[in-house]
Amino acid sequence: MYLGRIISAGKTEDGKPYVAYRVSSRSFPNRQVKVLEDEAAIIPKEGFETDIFKNSYIAYDCVKTVGDIAIISNGSQTNPIADKIAIGMNIRDAMAYSLITMDYEKDDYNTPRIAAAVTSTDNEDEYECYIGIVNDNKILVEQVPYGEAAFIST
Repeated sequence: MYLGRIISAGKTEDGKPYVAYRVSSRSFPNRQVKVLEDEAAIIPKEGFETDIFKNSYIAYDCVKTVGDIAIISNGSQTNPIADKIAIGMNIRDAMAYSLITMDYEKDDYNTPRIAAAVTSTDNEDEYECYIGIVNDNKILVEQVPYGEAAFIST
């Protein structure tokens, strides 16, 4: 089994919220993560910039923060999820809306879109964590119970 993208989110054993992302690619392995102040992006490595003309799905923001919420995904759905949260939509609805609107990637593999979001507050009453997927036959957005972690992959 080939796992191309892996997302995990939740709380660590010591109670710290986290998001994690791994991208693997047989077709476009020459990519890197560019980390900025409140976001991170997957981009081609130097010398492979023209790969984005071969496949438009290979460069995207994979992490973005909105206030105390971290959003992570395997594609360009990161920004719409963050935008919806920024205008006041709750995490679950922002994720479900963005996933269903953008749908799975129309590439040679019908790559599913996956995403997660977690709050960084220490207050148990304010904590939220969701993880979701849309593929060619379903959409699913689930809440991750407080104190637990979950992962999803393509």
